[in-house]
Amino acid sequence: MANMTTSQKQDWAKTLFIKENLTQGEIAERVGVARATVNRWVKAGKWEELKAGITLTNEEQIASLYRQVAELNKKIMFQSTH
Repeated sequence: MANMTTSQKQDWAKTLFIKENLTQGEIAERVGVARATVNRWVKAGKWEELKAGITLTNEEQIASLYRQVAELNKKIMFQSTH
C-alpha cells in the first residue's frame, strides 16, 4: 500500500465502497488509511449517491426521475397559484 498515491488509494476505496458490501472501517484497513479519511472521501465524493445509482435498475431510476419531476411540477403549480 505504501507505493500507492493518495489518489490511487481513494480510487481503490471508492471501488470497494461501491462494489463490495464493506464497512468504512474495513475499507480503511484494506486501503491503508484512517476510517475518518474514508468517511471524508465518501461525503466529499457523494459515494452513497453513486452506489445507489449503480444498484438501482433502469426501471427504478426512471421511476425515481418521474417522481422527482412530478414533485417539481406540483411545486411550480403551487407557486403559480399563490
